[in-house]
Amino acid sequence: MYENILICMKEKLVDIKIRKKYRDILKSYSKTHGIKMYRLVENLIEEKCGEPNFNSRKLLKSQLEA
Repeated sequence: MYENILICMKEKLVDIKIRKKYRDILKSYSKTHGIKMYRLVENLIEEKCGEPNFNSRKLLKSQLEA
């Protein structure tokens, strides 16, 4: 059953290593709030780190004046 779901997914899943203490905290929070652990981690990463934007370029103050 789960093999079919994984094959149909567009994006590849990867493993991350965290200590058991933090995994247990994630697991407890996820269960309490009814969200899957992987989705909670993805949401936190997007919220705290944001999406990288490789197309935008930061300009120096001197470049703005030129």
